[in-house]
Amino acid sequence: GLGEFDIIASDQVLEHCTNLKDFFVSLNDLLRTSGCIYSSYSPIWYTWGGDHFSGRNDLNSGFNHIILNKSLYEKYYLENLSENEDIQSGGRYIKLDLFSKFSSNEYLNLYLDCDFSIKYLAIEFNPLSVKVLKNKELLSVLLKQHPKLSYEDFIIKGHIIILEKA
Repeated sequence: GLGEFDIIASDQVLEHCTNLKDFFVSLNDLLRTSGCIYSSYSPIWYTWGGDHFSGRNDLNSGFNHIILNKSLYEKYYLENLSENEDIQSGGRYIKLDLFSKFSSNEYLNLYLDCDFSIKYLAIEFNPLSVKVLKNKELLSVLLKQHPKLSYEDFIIKGHIIILEKA
């Protein structure tokens, strides 16, 4: 359809959208034919510190948000919550559950499902993930708990992407 905009841009937003499919259907409606979306976002949920919180107390706790069960994660959260949490901190985002919780491939498949083509994609890798996942035992736990994911899903930190309306 004929939307109103040629370009829509977002920076560090998509990882905090809870209903991305509806969001992208709306963006598609807002764009003119061949309109583009530019977006950068990180951290992706499945990387080290993907909740903007895990890893606060220890380098090896950076995957707590996807390893610990609900009660252990809540205990970790409460023990590491700062008295003066910034409004943009992971502590607030966790309390409000403001995470898309997508893997890298889930983002990319969503765009295609919503009638966008990927014109440009830069992938940012997380050096902390790479460092921590040298511990093969930890990697094994992650792969066992998330069998649809791969090593790459845990080390991809973010995307810079340009999408074109199909």
